[in-house]
Order: sequence, then C-alpha cells, then structure tokens
Amino acid sequence: MILHKAAAAGLMALMVFSVAAGCRSRDGRENSTRPASGPGSRAGHSDKSRAECTKSKSSIKAPFLLSAVVNDASGGGRGIQPGDQAVFIFSASTDACDVLQPPGIDSVLGLSNSHSWGVVHSAGWSSTAAGDDTLTITFGRDNGSIWKPATRNAPFRGRHSHASVIYKDKMWVIAGKGDTGYYNDVWYSSDGTQWTNATPAAGFCARKIQSALVFNDRMWVVAGMCMRTYRNDVWYSTDGAEWTQAAARTSFGRRYCQAMAVYRDRMWIIGGRIGSKWLNDVWYSKDGVNWECATDAAAFPVRFAHRALVYRGKMWIVGGWGPDDVCYNDVWNTTDGVNWTLVTGNAPFVPRYDHTFLDYKGMMWVIAGRDRENKFSDVWNSKDGREWTEVISEGAFSYRQHHTSLVFNDRMWLISGKGLKRHPNDVWYSTDGRSVSQGDTVGVRPGTINDACHVHDVGGFPVEITNSAGW
Repeated sequence: MILHKAAAAGLMALMVFSVAAGCRSRDGRENSTRPASGPGSRAGHSDKSRAECTKSKSSIKAPFLLSAVVNDASGGGRGIQPGDQAVFIFSASTDACDVLQPPGIDSVLGLSNSHSWGVVHSAGWSSTAAGDDTLTITFGRDNGSIWKPATRNAPFRGRHSHASVIYKDKMWVIAGKGDTGYYNDVWYSSDGTQWTNATPAAGFCARKIQSALVFNDRMWVVAGMCMRTYRNDVWYSTDGAEWTQAAARTSFGRRYCQAMAVYRDRMWIIGGRIGSKWLNDVWYSKDGVNWECATDAAAFPVRFAHRALVYRGKMWIVGGWGPDDVCYNDVWNTTDGVNWTLVTGNAPFVPRYDHTFLDYKGMMWVIAGRDRENKFSDVWNSKDGREWTEVISEGAFSYRQHHTSLVFNDRMWLISGKGLKRHPNDVWYSTDGRSVSQGDTVGVRPGTINDACHVHDVGGFPVEITNSAGW
C-alpha cells in the first residue's frame, strides 16, 4: 500500500526496509517472524484530546507496525541524504501525541549501534479513514548542531591546553595540563572511543599551550610552557613514542599561545606572546630547525590564543586576546604570510580566545572558547569568513576553552579542555547527518517512554528496520 501511495505522490526510487522484529498484519494476526505476544488494537485516531493521551500505560493498548518504507525523495541515491523520508504506518492504536509531544521524535527513534540515523528535520503525523496512523519523518542536515559523546571517560587523564593532530589515520592527543600537573604523554585513537597510550613520557618536557601539527610525514611539537618556563624548542616523531629534538632553541623566541599552520610546504608561526609582550609577527620554516621571519609586524593587531587554518588556498586567523583585556572577533587572511587582508573586523559571534577553528565540509567553523568574563559552547560557520551563521548557541558538550578540535573520518571532533568539569577527559563528535551504513538498524526505542502518549515496549517492540536495499 505504501508503495502505491508513494508512487502516486511522485516520490523517487523507494528503498524498502524489512522489519527484523516482525509485525502484525492488518487484521491483527501474527506474522511468522514475530513472537506470539502481540498487542490488540483500539478504535480512535489522532484527533483524540490531550487529556485522553495522558491515560496510564495499562489503560491503553500499544500500537504495532504495519509497514515501513524509506524513499529517496532527495534524489541523492545511496545512503540517507537531506530530504529523504521514512514512512512508518502503525495500527489505529496510536495518537498524534505519540511523537509530537515532548520529549519529541528524537526520543522515539533509536539505534542498535553507534551510527546516526540521520537528523530529523520534521515529523508529521496523520490518520486515515482506514484506521492507519502514519508517521512521516523528513531527514535534514545536522551541520554541526548535534554533538554526541564518543566517550565521557577516555583512559587518558583529563586535561586542557593540550595539542591534537591527525596522523596515520588516527587522532592524537599530546601533553597538556590537568589535576596532577603538566603532562608529556601521547595517546591515539582510530574511533574516538578506544584510546592507546603511545608513551607515558615523551622525550620533550611536560608542557601545556604548545602547538602540534603534521608536516613532511612527521608529527611536530613546537614551543609551549614547561612548569612555568616558556620554551622555543621543536620536536618531531613518526610513531608518537620516540621523539627527536630538531632544535633546542629557535630564532622565534620563547613564546606560547601562538597560532600555527602548514601552508605552501612550510610550517608557520603567527603571533603569540613572549613574557608580557603580545606579538603580531609571522615566522616560517621548511625543516623545523631554521626559522625565518616573514614579518615582525603584520597588519592585524597583536594577540595570542587566536587560531589559524588553511582554507581555499589562503592562511586564515580568527579571534584572540590582546593588551588591555581586549578580545577579538576579527577575521584575516593571507597568501604569503606578509600581506594580510581584513575580511571582517566584527564577526557576529562574541569576541573570544581559546576557541578552535576548523575547515569542514567546505566551510570554516569556530567552536566554543571564552572572553574575559564568559565561556562558550556555541558553534559558528562561514563559507567566506565575512558572513557567519550560528549553528548552535549551546552545544551538548557544555562550555569549553583550551580544548582541541579535529576533522577525522568525516566528522568534527572536540577533545577535553576546561568545561563544567575542571579537567574533562571526554571526546565528542558531530556529523552532517549522513552516516547510515550497510547493516545499520533503526526502530522505535524501547523502554525510554512509558506513558500513553508514546510508543511502548509492548508486544514485539522494539521494531528494528534493517536496510535491504544494499547500500
């Protein structure tokens, strides 16, 4: 029936899903795939009053699934794309409040694994004269608005002011400061959940607010602060366990909270602070040993705790903290490290420092940070550095500063930092809502909703809908 209705509506190629847990036929008889303990049905549809919807669980019979179809309404082909729809037809024993009342559709839909079943853009409920209640879910694009914990308790000690890189298909966490002092341990993970200690004590001194990057197939650690002593040393490693000192002292001076990037086959250092002196100089190196000053006074104001990245063939910086407790929300770029162009002097986000800055899905992203009074958990993005969109005002990861962010496995990641917990050791990620893979399942989450206004774990639920279209 759904196939015919979908065709009549002009929907595109339908991807029919099978019901793994089984369901009843329209006359209420058990299918052979379902245990013999099914619900009955009751008369009445989605026009029931809110008061009737609040009856106790024992006074109402649970709905059962008649059919489920996902259609490629977006025309995007394989996988869940924004605009695709899922259509669930239930028996007449449901009400509109089953999915439209708080806590809402996100609590009704569930997964049997760690993949995201697409981001729900809208959910509509309808009832037919034949007595079938239909739930139509239209998927959207997350775009960084939904953040999920990969782990709230990674095996490494909670920390802030650490460094992170992507190297050899793994995420790496390097050094930092926590409750027990300064660290020089190194950890890696291929999924954000399971972490392995490459070394408990690297060759460089335990430190915080250092920079780390990947250059010439090596991981590099540059400068930072070791037990209140500022450093201008440079180290590299090819395995995270053994570290080699490339330079004990460099010409850029003992600095901290600088921004760094790899651009045009060079490592670049931008601004930072030496003692009480704020900087706007720019340095580069082709080997990590010899450093040249591109300019000792760039066009942007002096600052530290800003961030840099490479995006669309240019090197960019955003934000930072300057003298007299001034925080910035300006955006600058350059093609040579010497001549800097002001893209905007007043982006719409609050001026900040200790944020993170990413290139993801063809946009630049600013995540969290702080000013002199407040800490943030907001997320912003921009295609051009001039026009910015607030994706979310308060991320689920809570306010953060001195955290790190990475792009890995088609996701944005946020790791540790200072938050509600002084030194968290959590790891969070966000996708664009298109992470359904072959073999994933989706269905009605059992046991989480226990009043008459929601689908219950009764008579064969949870219903798992398994991909049968061979993505």
